Amino acid sequence: EVSQAAAAAGELPVLVAYNMPGRDCGSYSAGGAADVDTYLSWVGSFAAALGDRPAVVVLEPDAVPQAIVGCAGVDPAQRYDLLAQAVEILDRQPGTRTYLDAGNASWVTDLPALADALRRSGIDQADGFALNVSNYETTDASAEYGLELSRELEEGAPAGTPAAHFVIDTSRN
Repeated sequence: EVSQAAAAAGELPVLVAYNMPGRDCGSYSAGGAADVDTYLSWVGSFAAALGDRPAVVVLEPDAVPQAIVGCAGVDPAQRYDLLAQAVEILDRQPGTRTYLDAGNASWVTDLPALADALRRSGIDQADGFALNVSNYETTDASAEYGLELSRELEEGAPAGTPAAHFVIDTSRN
């Protein structure tokens, strides 16, 4: 198992949980769990396999942005609720840090809408959001976008809430 091998090597595994029903709107990475119950069972098994070992989990690349821009057969409210449940399940693992995927710097330009969708998807219980997981944006563009989104999330949060933390995938830029 990845998290056991990483712990034995003194390393931190970074994993991507990518099994949302209707994944990728039927495009290049189509597939995912057959239904909500199957997905939640899968997330539970995924979380249990992590145990109490440290791990970073990027949750469901593109799921939030696709719900915002429209995806055939996907009910945005249901998707946000399902993501919030997945965040809650992963949050039970003491060593797991969960980052909801927020797309990339050139996709959703309506940051208030994206911030609202992330809130509905459990960002307040997650450790932050991830950017550029399945795209090719530069680190500078991603960092600027991430800071803007973080400020947007902070504005809509209760007083005293710190700005949202974010990570950038630089593997393809």
